[in-house]
Amino acid sequence: MSKKKLTETMTQVIFTQIENNASQEDIIATINGNKDFIDVKKTKGMFKDNLLTAALNNKMDKVALRLIEFGGKSNLGHINSEENTPLLIAVSDIDMIDVVKALVKSEDCNVNHRTDVGTSAMTRILEVGNIVAFEELLHVPNLELKNYTYNQGLGYQIQLTLLEYILVSYLGGDDNLQHARLLLEEKGMDCDPLHIIHNDISGVNSTALTFAIGDYASNVEDAIYVIGKLLKFAEEKVDKKYVDCESHEGNAALDLLFEYALQSDSNVDARILKLFTDYYYNNNINSQVFLRNMNNICGDEDLFNELKKLYPKSKKHLLDDACGDLVETHVELVNPVLKTPSPEIQTARRTSSKHRERVKAEEIPIVNAIERENPLPLWAQVGDTRERGIRQTKRWRAGGKRKNKKLRKTRKQK
Repeated sequence: MSKKKLTETMTQVIFTQIENNASQEDIIATINGNKDFIDVKKTKGMFKDNLLTAALNNKMDKVALRLIEFGGKSNLGHINSEENTPLLIAVSDIDMIDVVKALVKSEDCNVNHRTDVGTSAMTRILEVGNIVAFEELLHVPNLELKNYTYNQGLGYQIQLTLLEYILVSYLGGDDNLQHARLLLEEKGMDCDPLHIIHNDISGVNSTALTFAIGDYASNVEDAIYVIGKLLKFAEEKVDKKYVDCESHEGNAALDLLFEYALQSDSNVDARILKLFTDYYYNNNINSQVFLRNMNNICGDEDLFNELKKLYPKSKKHLLDDACGDLVETHVELVNPVLKTPSPEIQTARRTSSKHRERVKAEEIPIVNAIERENPLPLWAQVGDTRERGIRQTKRWRAGGKRKNKKLRKTRKQK
């Protein structure tokens, strides 16, 4: 029998063993006894599987590991009629982690392959929550970190970075923040964390920061890392627009921190709030976003006290001064104008459909604290904490000196 004919015969024998669910030991024995007469490029069946994808579809991890040793792009990078590669199939099953590790180590494996509908190994990992496989892919040098298509519904699509896609795509539970933290730890600025999404169709501006705020309560520890890291990157790059990025409703990340607490009737986490107060005090103290939210900070006695506990004794006076010198301004209410009724993805959680009124501040003379009669306690010196958008003019003390700050405006294989 010629070598060609023998190769066809032995390849068919192994296909038959896989289809008949023979023991993995028997199949491996057949492979080892005929390793020079096996065609790993040969495909069979309506799904055009080669031996490797056939073994993976039948959950034969040991057989798959043996076939991976043959190498070759036509083997490890094979695409069947369902547009699945060996890696796409392997990451769908958390019990196939050894196969995933073996595949990503080879240059013959295309980790960035995508189906016509945009499914890749990374999006499949996020779909099934395979965090061990996620960590393995993060170590791949050429992993795609941008251009992930997110379907907003009603025909709207938008291109996100991997970080944004992780935070917005799979909601409920803490996996999104955990994955985001791992990505930031491994890739840092390479994953473009300061990207701003300008959605011309629905009129929504979003960032990874606003997405992270959306569900932080489910995983506060990872949220502290992710939000803190994003604010640190913004500080290092002197990117004030990123932190103050507002949606068409006028919500920036700090607004949303209070908005979601209001919606869920829960408390704002003082540790998350401190990340923002530190950032704004050090980098953008006259930010309109920061100033309008001072009402929420100073107006909640419990939150104010919790926040104050997080600061060393030498800096506690900063909060006292900020709230003690808080002055309400004469305001003019301005209703926001929706650019389009299209669905939004401003955060990983949908904001209330009731649009809050925004206000513009007018400059007024600063009132010195010593001129006030019968001053109220700090926590009572502001209006209703749910009154959104009131701009305040205030003074901060630094180093014992007061400074006046002007307000600036697969299908699963069977």
